[in-house]
Amino acid sequence: MNIIADNGVNKTLFSEAYDCNLKLICVGNDNLKSKLSSRVNDKLKTVKIVSKPNEIVNNTKPGVTTTNFNHEINFQRDKDIIKSVNIDIYDSKFYTRFYIKNLLHTEAHELFHMFSALVPGIMKNNKNIYYENGNLYYNCIGNYMVYKNNESVELGLMFTETLTDLLATISLNTYSPHYYKRDTANKILRTNHFVGIENISDYTFFTSMTRLALAAFNNDPNVDYDSMILNGQNLFFSRIKGRNGQILMKNDLLYGYMADPLHTKREFEKIIGPESYDKFIYALDEVFKNALNTNSIDKDKIKLYMKVLPIFLNLKLKKYKQLGIFNDDDIVKITSNFNKIWNEIKKEYGVYFTKKEINEFYSCNIKYNLIKGLTL
Repeated sequence: MNIIADNGVNKTLFSEAYDCNLKLICVGNDNLKSKLSSRVNDKLKTVKIVSKPNEIVNNTKPGVTTTNFNHEINFQRDKDIIKSVNIDIYDSKFYTRFYIKNLLHTEAHELFHMFSALVPGIMKNNKNIYYENGNLYYNCIGNYMVYKNNESVELGLMFTETLTDLLATISLNTYSPHYYKRDTANKILRTNHFVGIENISDYTFFTSMTRLALAAFNNDPNVDYDSMILNGQNLFFSRIKGRNGQILMKNDLLYGYMADPLHTKREFEKIIGPESYDKFIYALDEVFKNALNTNSIDKDKIKLYMKVLPIFLNLKLKKYKQLGIFNDDDIVKITSNFNKIWNEIKKEYGVYFTKKEINEFYSCNIKYNLIKGLTL
C-alpha cells in the first residue's frame, strides 16, 4: 500500500488495522483472503494519513473513503463496477489525548468501507447490478444506489455507517494488541454500544437500532458470534440449514453489508412487499442525516422503525414455520433475543408504546399500511 503520511504519524497503525479487518472478514476462508488481498493491491490507489488539526472533509472528520465507479461498464452489467478506492485519515493528532486506539478505530472504520466496496466484485454469481420495477440498482460500499426517474438515490447510509463502527470495534477487540479484548463480538452486537471512549463516534447513538436490525435479520436460533470467530465460522458468509434442509445465510444483514446489500433488500421484500425496503431505509437515512446535523432525533420516527422490524420478524418466522425451516423452539429463541434488544432500546431512546400498538406487532394487521406513509 502506498501510504502518504506527514511527520509524527505512525504508518504502522494503519497496517495493523488493515490486518485486523482482513482477519475478521476472511475467518475460515483463506481463498477469500488471497483474492481480496489481490483486489486491494489493484484497486486501493492512495492512503493519506495527515495531521490537519482543524480540517473538515466532506462535512466530517477524521476520515473519509472515496470510491470511484466505472459508470460506463455499469450499464453493461459488468461485475467489476469499482474503478478505484482512496482513503484519507485526517486530524490524527487530535486523538493523542485518547491514546492510539482512537486512531486505530478510525482507520479500521475507513478500511471496512474499502473492503465492503471491493468484496462484491469477487463474489461468485453476485448480481451487482439489476433491474426491478423499471429501476436500476447497483450495490456499493455496504449500501446501494437506485436510479429512479433519471435521478440516483443512495440507500442504506445509516446501516452502513453504524455497522462499520460496530465491525471496526469487533476486529480491533479481537485481533489488535493495543486493545484489552474486553469487548467480545457478542457484547458489541447485543448490548448498548458504549464500549470505551476510543470507540465512540458521531454514529454511536444509532448503533442500538442497528443491533435490533441484526436481530431481525438473524436466521440462527443459537447464534453465538464469539464461538463463530473462535471456530472459524465467518460472521458474514456462514450459512445455516433449516429443519427442512433449506440453506439460509446466518444473518442476511451482515451478508448484505459485506457482499450484497441488494440481498438484504430482497429478503425484506419477500416478507413486506415490493420497494418496501427502499422506502423503509430511505426514511431511516433521513432521520439519521438530520440527527447528525441537529444533534436531536424525532422519536416518532424511532417508533415507526421499532414497529417495522418486529412486524417483519414475526411475519418471517410465521412463514418459515409454515415452510418447515423453523420449529417452535427455534422461533422462541430468535424472538427472545430480538425482544431483549427491543426492550433495551425502548428505554435507551425514551419511547413509549401502548398495549394496542404492541399487540399490532403480533397480529401483523398493519403490514401493508406500515410503509404506506413513507415516500422515496
